[in-house]
Amino acid sequence: AAAQVARGRSRTSWRVALGLLLAAAGQALFTQPGCTLPAAALLFGGLVAATAALWPPVDVGVPRERPRLALADLLICTALAAVLLPVFLADLSGARTSHEDEPMWTTVGSGAFHTFFIERDLFGPFWREHYNTWGYYNPQVGKYLIGASLYAAGYQEKLDVSPEPIADVGLLAAARLPSALLGVASCLALYGVVTLVSDRRHGLLASGLMAGGSLLPLMSARAMVDAPALAFSMLGLLGTLLTLRALRAGQQRAFLLAATTGAACGLAAGVKLNGGLVFGVAVLALALEAVLALRSGRSPLAALACLGVAGAWAWAMFFATNPFLYPDPLGGVREMQKFNAFVGGFSLETPRIPQGKVRALWDSVSTYGPLGRAGLPGDQLLLLAGALRLALAARDPGEWWRRSWGPLALWVLVSYVMIGLWLPVDWDRYYLPLQPVNAALQALGVLWAADAALALARRPAAGRQPGESSVERAP
Repeated sequence: AAAQVARGRSRTSWRVALGLLLAAAGQALFTQPGCTLPAAALLFGGLVAATAALWPPVDVGVPRERPRLALADLLICTALAAVLLPVFLADLSGARTSHEDEPMWTTVGSGAFHTFFIERDLFGPFWREHYNTWGYYNPQVGKYLIGASLYAAGYQEKLDVSPEPIADVGLLAAARLPSALLGVASCLALYGVVTLVSDRRHGLLASGLMAGGSLLPLMSARAMVDAPALAFSMLGLLGTLLTLRALRAGQQRAFLLAATTGAACGLAAGVKLNGGLVFGVAVLALALEAVLALRSGRSPLAALACLGVAGAWAWAMFFATNPFLYPDPLGGVREMQKFNAFVGGFSLETPRIPQGKVRALWDSVSTYGPLGRAGLPGDQLLLLAGALRLALAARDPGEWWRRSWGPLALWVLVSYVMIGLWLPVDWDRYYLPLQPVNAALQALGVLWAADAALALARRPAAGRQPGESSVERAP
């Protein structure tokens, strides 16, 4: 039996190695003009083969756990989408949410979609154009979404790149549509994340708090890439939590979930570089899962394999969707990172000192929170209450991690620390990745306080005898 197990592991290792070798050959072929389709087939075919090699055809003796996200959650998300879609789609052609960057995102997005999907010119000069930072500095997936929406709406000619305001309200509405739809998707993904960690009450409240703030609806009504980046980031976080649950249950579908998680993280970074922060959360969570497995006497190989699968798929999606990287992947990434230095010197509004950045992050909680939108205080207090609830849950570290409070805390820390360190300019869109973090913590704080108040109100009544008043029991 031991020999059979060893032979099975050997065959799996060879299949994984062969799949990764094919994927590496595919990436190398991307540098050759005319080989893009074979290169993509090798890259993704190799990754599929490597992922499938880790997934046995039959799960024998694997403990099954009923998914926390079940049919009821699908119905809730359908109802939530039915409520939010009319709100987010209400005024896509209006001037209230207009931003001076929209014409460039729209026209460059049209060019990127036509060049990549219609003309299939993957090595032409378009991918090396600067376009005043809207070109190769920025990843391409968000531009493809804008261009695809324009094409589907009937605007099938490539637009000339121009910073001039868009006079055609139909064209503007079509360019804004992906942001609106993915803004709603962000709320649904946040519901899933918070429900997995806590329960449906918390998930619904967190989703409502984010939708009720001022920033997500604003960014979802602009032809820009911030809302799409947030949506793919939230899907990556949801995939991370599902992967961890599958790992703990010993389910082989963890590898498929890891591949999906990596693809979502790669798309998030492929929309906007700071969308890749969620991949850091996934890496840390899976690495810690491997460490905890090792310390508890279990094998860490499954968690490490999921980490490798997620990393490979994340890079594959990021690389394959950006022709600027094909000739020199690492050099292209370094060139794209220069955008941060460019933006950092762009405005005198930059909070350059640590104290200024901390104050900017703190003020943003009330500026863009749901209570602040209504002119009321309290957003920051609710955030602190949620953070305290999350910290107190760590008194039982094992349960804290098993319930996914640990990965949630990682997400909070990575988001605030990295955005605080990076924050180049005090512009509204740079605070968008913090909105689901704030909403999740505020939901924890609100319901923690509500449950405590309800328990306190019930306690005296539970201690009285039938017919005895509270006045009779008073000393």
